[in-house]
Amino acid sequence: MPTPLRYAPDPAALARELEIRDADVLDVIDARGGTAYPVSVDIGLANRFPFAGAGQRQRAVNRALSSGSIVRTATGLLGRASRHV
Repeated sequence: MPTPLRYAPDPAALARELEIRDADVLDVIDARGGTAYPVSVDIGLANRFPFAGAGQRQRAVNRALSSGSIVRTATGLLGRASRHV
């Protein structure tokens, strides 16, 4: 019985199905010590999600910023939002 052929994954199909969540952005920031420059977060997301395009990664960061999961400091760093009220 012949074995089924295995094909390389289609990068475009994988990118369409991929969703980078706020938790993924937070994981990248936490891995960099709790704060990071936006380009460092982008590189971290690119390493974790190699099939995601730059636009997808930027939308994920913007979504995390607008949801309040992360904040941009006065110096331009991204960090975890403080939940103290």
